[in-house]
Amino acid sequence: MYCQFIQPVALYGSAAYMSLSRKTNREKMDQVAAAGARIITGCPAGTRTRVVMAEANIRSISSLAEEQGAILRERVIRLPDSVPARQTVTRKMRKRLVNRQTWREEATKIAKEALLEETEREAMSLPPRPPWLSMGKGRISFHTESGDTTSRHDPPERRRAAAERVLEALPPTDSTYYTDGSTEKGFGVGGGGVVRIEQGRGNATWSVPAGKWSSSYRAEQVAFLAAVRDAAGAPKEVKTTRLCTDSLSLVTFLKQGTRGPAPETLTEIWTGLNHLSRRKVNVQIVWIPGHADIAGNEQADQAANTGRTLPQETAKIDLPSAKVAIRGVCWKKWSGTYHTTVPPEHTHRRATDGRCLKYESEWARRDQVLLHQLRANRCPLLQATLARWNRPDTDGLCPECGVPEDTEHVVCECPKYQAARSALLGHTPTLTVLQEDPDAVLRFFRRTGLLPEAR
Repeated sequence: MYCQFIQPVALYGSAAYMSLSRKTNREKMDQVAAAGARIITGCPAGTRTRVVMAEANIRSISSLAEEQGAILRERVIRLPDSVPARQTVTRKMRKRLVNRQTWREEATKIAKEALLEETEREAMSLPPRPPWLSMGKGRISFHTESGDTTSRHDPPERRRAAAERVLEALPPTDSTYYTDGSTEKGFGVGGGGVVRIEQGRGNATWSVPAGKWSSSYRAEQVAFLAAVRDAAGAPKEVKTTRLCTDSLSLVTFLKQGTRGPAPETLTEIWTGLNHLSRRKVNVQIVWIPGHADIAGNEQADQAANTGRTLPQETAKIDLPSAKVAIRGVCWKKWSGTYHTTVPPEHTHRRATDGRCLKYESEWARRDQVLLHQLRANRCPLLQATLARWNRPDTDGLCPECGVPEDTEHVVCECPKYQAARSALLGHTPTLTVLQEDPDAVLRFFRRTGLLPEAR
C-alpha cells in the first residue's frame, strides 16, 4: 500500500516543490515514510528511524525527491533549445529565498557528483516515422522466431540449432552483420562490436566505445548503429542486408517505435534504415540468442570487449545511463546517513551493516515481523525490550544468566539454548547470521520454544 500508493502520491511534483519546502515540512513528509516503514516491518515505537527504514528497504521522501529532481533536469536538458521546458531549466533566475536551493541548483549539484557535467549528453528528439510503417513495401522485416522454441535456460547447442533454422529459412543476403554490446559489471565502461560478412567489400570486424557510463542495452544500441551506418555506405550492388543482434529488447523497440522523443542513437538508427529503404535495400533484422556458440555472434562479443578498452571521451551518455548514475549518487548519499546515525556497536549495524532482509516465500507475516524486530533489537520476546517499555513484571535480565536479554544474548550466547544453537546456527554464531541465514534463526526460535506455534 505504501510503495504503490502513498509514496507515489507524496512524490508527485516533488522534484519542483520539495527543494523550496521548509525543513520542518520536509521532516513531516519523511515522518510519513517512517510510519510506513514501521507498518511494513512491525518494528515498535522507539526503534531508530533509520534502522526501520533500512529494514523496510525504503528511502525518505526528501531523498527520493532529490533524485526525481535530478532525473527531471536530465530529461528536459536533452530536449531541443526551442522547447519551453528546456528554456526553463537553463534560464538564470534571481533567487528570492537566498537560504534555500532551487530545484535547478540541487539537480545540478547531483549531476556534478555523478560526473555527468563532464560528459556530452545524448540529445532527445522526435524520430522519423519508422520505415516499415511509412514505406509499407516489406523492405524491412523482423525475425524473432528463435525465441519461440527456446529459452535462455536451454543448453547452447539447442539455442544455436534454433537460430540456425531461422537463418536458413530466410532468403540469402548480400551482406550480413553481427552486433553485440558489453559493459563492465552490467553498468559502467561499455563497448560495442560489429562483424561484417560481405563478398564485395570483404569481411571486417571492428569495435566502438559506448561511454564511461553505459548499460548493456546502451552498448547494444551503439553496436547496432555502427552496423547500420556501415550498411548505409555499402555499394549499390548490395540489395539485401541482414542485421543480427542478441538484444531482444532492441529488436522489439525498433519494431514498435515510439510516440515521444527518442534518444539520438535510436533516431539515427531509424534514419539509417529509412535511407536503406529509399535505396530499395531489403533489410532483415534478426534476433539470435547470445552465448550460443554462433560464430558471428561470438566474434562480435570479443570485439565488444575490445570496445570497452577504447578511449571513451567521445562517447555520449544517454538518458537511461544518466538515470542509473544519478540513482547511484543518491543511494550512496542515503546509505551514508545510515552509517552516520547508527553507531557501530548497534545490533542492527553489526548484524546487517544496513542491508535489508530478503524474504523467503514460505515465511508467514509473523515470521517476517520477528526477524525485523530481532535485527532491530526491539522484540517483545526479549526481556530487555520489555524493560524498555517499563513493564513492571521484568527487570530486562535473562533469568538464566542475569545479564540483559537482548538479541545477541539469545541468538549467540545464552547457554540455555546451546544445543539448539549448535545444531542450527553453529557452535559460536555471530549476529551476521540474522542477515546470512535468517531461516535458520526462525527454526532456532521454534525449536527453543521462544516462538510459539501458530494457532
